[in-house]
Amino acid sequence: MKSKMLRRLVFCLFLNSFSQVFAVGSGQKDTGQGYTLQLSVDSVISLLNGDLQRIKPPINHNVIQSISRYYTFSSYRLETGSNAIPLSISGKLALGGYISPKQTREVFDKLSSNNRAGALQEFNILLYPTIGISKSVPNQKGILRFSGLYYVNSGYYGANLTKDAFGLFLRGNTPFLGEKLNVGNNQFKQLQTQTLRFNFDVKPGILGSRNSLFSQISFGQVLGFNSSGTDGMHLYSSNTGDSLNFNGSAYTQVASAQNGGAGWGMQLGLNFYHNNKTGKTQYNFWLHDFGFWDIRNVQTWSRGVQWNANSLTPQSWNKPADLAITAVNLGASDLRFSNWFDRQKDTLEAKINFQESKQRGLILSPFHVGIGINYTSQYLAMGDGKFLRNMEIRHLVDLSYRHWIGYVPKLQYQLQLRSMNLRNWTWIPGVSVGGFDVFDVNFKGSYYINKVIKHSRINSILRFELNGIESFILPNKFHGGGGYLSLSIPFSTK
Repeated sequence: MKSKMLRRLVFCLFLNSFSQVFAVGSGQKDTGQGYTLQLSVDSVISLLNGDLQRIKPPINHNVIQSISRYYTFSSYRLETGSNAIPLSISGKLALGGYISPKQTREVFDKLSSNNRAGALQEFNILLYPTIGISKSVPNQKGILRFSGLYYVNSGYYGANLTKDAFGLFLRGNTPFLGEKLNVGNNQFKQLQTQTLRFNFDVKPGILGSRNSLFSQISFGQVLGFNSSGTDGMHLYSSNTGDSLNFNGSAYTQVASAQNGGAGWGMQLGLNFYHNNKTGKTQYNFWLHDFGFWDIRNVQTWSRGVQWNANSLTPQSWNKPADLAITAVNLGASDLRFSNWFDRQKDTLEAKINFQESKQRGLILSPFHVGIGINYTSQYLAMGDGKFLRNMEIRHLVDLSYRHWIGYVPKLQYQLQLRSMNLRNWTWIPGVSVGGFDVFDVNFKGSYYINKVIKHSRINSILRFELNGIESFILPNKFHGGGGYLSLSIPFSTK
C-alpha cells in the first residue's frame, strides 16, 4: 500500500493528478422540467431561452393545435477552464502530444503565485416519461406535481496550485538545480457521481399569476472520490541533480465504486421566476444540487497531517522532519508518469513515514446558485433581409457561483436575438467572466423542429452551446472551453 501512496504523493503524483482536470469534461443547469401549455412556434422556442425551460405567453400566429409537455430527452454539458494553463497545453496533457521546453517555459513565466483550474461534465437522460412507451403524461391536479425522472452522471475536477508546483509538474526539477522551490500549499479534488433526479412543479396560480416555482430532489451514489493536498512544502535539488531535500506535509485520499460504491448523497434544487406586469422583464433565482455526499471506504495516506475521525478535511498540519534523497535524476517525463518512483520506492519507503488509515465523512455537494434578469429592450422592424426584419432583442444578465475548488463567481451577459421571419431559430451570443476560466466568448442557439416525415409529424427542440470560443481560435493564449447539447421532445397530456 505504501508504494501506491508513493505514486500519489511526494509532490508529483498529486501534480500528475491535475492533468485529469482536462481529460474530461457554464452557466445554469438544464433541469429538464416539463411544462403544459398550448404551444405556438414562438412559445416553444422560448422554452429554451434560458437553461431551465421557461413559459412565455404564446404569440397569436402559427398555433399548434395540441397541448404538449416538452421534456429534455437527453443532454450533455462540458465546462473546463483555468487562469493559468492555455488550452493548447492542457489538451496535450490530457490527450497526449509533444510539449516543447520553450512552451513550458513561456507558460511558467506567465503563472501567478496562485493558479486554479477545474472542469465539470454532466450527462442526463430522461427515464420517465419514457419515449416509445409513454405516449402521454397525466395532467395532474395537485399543488406539487411530479414532472419527470432523470438519470444523471456527473464528474467534477478542480485544483489550486502554486507557481512552483506548476513548474515542477510541467518542467521537472532539471531547470531548478541549485534552487529552492516553494511548492507551498496545493489542493486537488475529483468527484464522480450518479443520481436519480425527481422533478416537480408547483401548480400555476398558487404563487400568483406572475410567479413560477420548480423543484427537484436527487438521490445518488458516489462512484469515485480523490483528494490530495500539500502544506508548506519546499524542494531543493543539488547542482548535479543527484539528490534532493524536501519538507512539508502532504496527504492523498482515494475511494472507488468497488464493493457497492463509495458512498451516497441527497440534494435539493429549485428555480423561481417572477415576471413584471408588462411581461417584458423576468427575474429568476436558482439553487441546484444543494445537499451532501456521505463518502465511505476512503483510503488515506498522509504525512504531517492531523485528522478528525468524522471529517475528510485535515484538522491541522504538523511540520515533519526534512528528508534527503539521493540518486534522483528527476526529469520532467519521470515526474509526470511516476517512473522515478518505481526506481526509488525502496529508498523512499525506508525514509518517509506515511500514516495509513480508513476514513468516512460528509462533504457539501458542488451546488450551483445564482440570480438573473432578462428583459426585452426593443423590436427592430427594418431591413430587407429575413434575419433583421422584425427582430426581437432580449438582454440576459446573471451572477452565479458553484461550490467547487477552482471556481470563482461568474458574471454573464447574453444577447438573445430572434427574428419573426425565422421563428424556429433563437441566437444568443454572450460573454462571461469568472467560473473556472477568466474570460469566455460564448454562443448559444436553439432550433424548433417541426417536420412531417412519412406522414408523421416530428416535433422537437435542439439546443446547443459553445463556450470559450476564443480558446479554440487562439489556443496558445486562452485557457478553457466547453459546450452543451440537448434534445427536447413533447408528450401529450391527458
